[in-house]
Amino acid sequence: MGRSSALGAVVSIVAGALPFVSFIAPLLGGIVAGSLLRSGPRDGLSAGALMGGILGLLGAALYTLSPILPAIPAGVVLGPWARGFGLGLLGGPVASLAASMILLVGTGAVGGAVGGAITGRYSHDGRGAISDR
Repeated sequence: MGRSSALGAVVSIVAGALPFVSFIAPLLGGIVAGSLLRSGPRDGLSAGALMGGILGLLGAALYTLSPILPAIPAGVVLGPWARGFGLGLLGGPVASLAASMILLVGTGAVGGAVGGAITGRYSHDGRGAISDR
């Protein structure tokens, strides 16, 4: 599950750099993470949530290091939700990181469930044909 979640996080980061795809990048990463497991929607949901957690922790680390290394684009990882909510100097970053983590884990879990449901429903035989289970 760790490899599929890590690959889903990479897909989400790459998709987050694209202009119109950045809003659904965690969903796409979750779909990739869930579909790589090929074991149904429940395991796909777990893989997608883990992918969202990986993205959230990576984004929090980049967000923390951004004053030291200003060239790091934390917004690519955290998505368009990495904004302050007018809660002051400390409240804004904490609230935006918490909201980003909730949204990343949630959309990753939904995408993982969708990817797991798609690949859990169909199986691939050795010749590349898709058969209904």
